[in-house]
Amino acid sequence: MLETVKFDIECLTPMFTGGVDRYCDRLHETGIIGSMRWWYELIIRGLGFYACDPTSKDYQCKFDPNSKKPFDEQLCPVCRMFGTTGWRRQFNLQIKWEPNDKSYFWLKSIDRNNQWWLNKIFEFPKKGNVVDNKFAIVIRNTNNEIIQQLKYLLSIMQTCGGIGAKNQYGFGIFECNDSVSPDDSLKGIYDYLRNGKCVRHSNEKDSGWNNLEKLWWYDLAINDNNSMVKQWQNSRYYINRSKDQSAKFLLPTAFDIRYKIPPVNSPDDPILGLRASCKNRHGRNITRKYFGYVDGDHRQRSNIFVSHLYRRAEMTDYHVKAWGFSGSSHGIEVGEELKRIFEIKTPIIMNSFSLNRSEGYKVIRSEVNE
Repeated sequence: MLETVKFDIECLTPMFTGGVDRYCDRLHETGIIGSMRWWYELIIRGLGFYACDPTSKDYQCKFDPNSKKPFDEQLCPVCRMFGTTGWRRQFNLQIKWEPNDKSYFWLKSIDRNNQWWLNKIFEFPKKGNVVDNKFAIVIRNTNNEIIQQLKYLLSIMQTCGGIGAKNQYGFGIFECNDSVSPDDSLKGIYDYLRNGKCVRHSNEKDSGWNNLEKLWWYDLAINDNNSMVKQWQNSRYYINRSKDQSAKFLLPTAFDIRYKIPPVNSPDDPILGLRASCKNRHGRNITRKYFGYVDGDHRQRSNIFVSHLYRRAEMTDYHVKAWGFSGSSHGIEVGEELKRIFEIKTPIIMNSFSLNRSEGYKVIRSEVNE
């Protein structure tokens, strides 16, 4: 008999899952499943096990019931869970949400030039809507182990990153009603894999892919009286100026934080922004590697993500999350730039994972002082 479990999701920043003509008309299950699969891949690799590349014909798993190869050697844990050629996904997922739980796509900037650029690159998304309230992920499965794995997965995504598409532009920050700590989640996934669910360990073929070893993240509280927050609140530069209630809880400013904030007080002040800072320190090639780029038909996805400013209730602090898969050294540099952007004088905490099996999987919290 199928067991039904519901995970209630609260959107802290709007949710974007794509759609026809690149705008979001509703929540698409495929967008949710795709981001869950992507995170499960990098978790599996970070724990020392093998996960295939589903986009590669050479390294993609395929299941053949007539093959002489054992079942576990044909499927990596990710394909076993999420499906591949010849093998069905091991759970049914349904999204439940109310059509009125959405608002217009909108962004804000303090740079007039950014307003023009944002209108250009978000020409299609701005015609649609984004979900910015609550929805439910309903899982049906006969195997409680699978349900527990999905619970652990959503818990890690909630703490360390986001869900859906366009996380690098601030979308997809969420909270799940039934979550556990990232430490316990990692242990639960590792125990599941160790107990016969994976026989193949990582090798040189997947060493260049993203995994938890390269992950760092920040979750910062920013006071409503912060001078940069005031600049954004008072700015006149919008895409799709919002009249929604979400405006009370959201400042959709991730593009400025991620790319470039012009001098706001004096022309002699430095240009701020995570990408601008990286280019200053490391030049064009490293910056393109971390922040992604499009060059003709070649697309390099971003390894750095930053949220909009959001808060859970009026008259409370805003929060901003940033995370990336560029290693702890660059993670520290991102923290230093966040301190400069928001003029934070006290140390902030960078989080990462300790993946030493003998010491146990746990979150490491490091102070960033500069």
